[in-house]
Amino acid sequence: MRRLNLDSTIRHRATTNAAPNGRPVLNGPNPLRRSWPLATLFLVTIILGSELHAGVTITAPTLTMDVGSLATVPILVDSTEVTAGLAYGLCSLPSGVSPATLISVVPGAALALFGGGSGPDFFTVVIEPGGVTGSHTVGCIYDLFGAESLGLGAGHEVVDLTYQAESDGSVALCFCDSLGIPVVETIFLDDSGGSLVPVQVCGSITVGAVCSPVFGLNCDFQDLTQVVAISWTNSGTYSAHDVFRNEVWIATLPGSQETYTDPQPSLTTEYRIESTCVDGEPVSSTCTVELSEGGDVNRDGLTNLADAIYLLSFLFSGGPDPAFVACP
Repeated sequence: MRRLNLDSTIRHRATTNAAPNGRPVLNGPNPLRRSWPLATLFLVTIILGSELHAGVTITAPTLTMDVGSLATVPILVDSTEVTAGLAYGLCSLPSGVSPATLISVVPGAALALFGGGSGPDFFTVVIEPGGVTGSHTVGCIYDLFGAESLGLGAGHEVVDLTYQAESDGSVALCFCDSLGIPVVETIFLDDSGGSLVPVQVCGSITVGAVCSPVFGLNCDFQDLTQVVAISWTNSGTYSAHDVFRNEVWIATLPGSQETYTDPQPSLTTEYRIESTCVDGEPVSSTCTVELSEGGDVNRDGLTNLADAIYLLSFLFSGGPDPAFVACP
């Protein structure tokens, strides 16, 4: 049985919303009795049922938020069919858990154009029906007299959802056929009175600190010891840092570390610190050191013939490396 949980009162160009207790609040002009035939047709069509229709796809939003922030995101519809109405239930998974609170559910840009800009004739919302955290249901008829419909196209923004992030965490947002009494199922009404079960695509909400690279990365060549001292400041909590020299891995460090010394620099060396956040993809920061071979290649404090012999030994006889100096 496919039934739409519509409010018992149909209101012309009415928008209904509900507090988290699941009780709808109606706002709009006086009821129009003439609206009942189309609404009844919608109900009967859903009760009779329908098959999955690949020509209509409804997609839940995917968003990443910081704790305390607000975000408004659309539910999208791609369709090769003309539709006259829709209904759906959206659940967070795992059930009853959500790191963000749903603040409002309103017609999206595509539906707001109906009625000369006043929106669809019938739009009802219940937030957290039955007290199910993170869930809501929507029922909508674009035009009660069938004069307006949603045309073919991709990316129709049919409903806008506003969330407030409360705590770290992540949940999936998936369309579900388990909310409301009677149950609201995800379905579209076509312009001939038939019903279409759309392809349904899940989304997600992720709340937590954004993974940022280290900052203040500095690469300093030490003339006396012929090493490169690398330092930085951690901008978050990391599980590890990987150090790369000219894109070749050379070390893995604890996530709390903020220094590294490279004893084997080359004439031009780019260092990359790839930091892995506790939750998130690796992020990187880079610095470059440019060195040259100074005149005192044997490090004796003098520049003379001995330096030339030392350098020739390095080049042709496998002698020790010459000393480097930092480029000005």
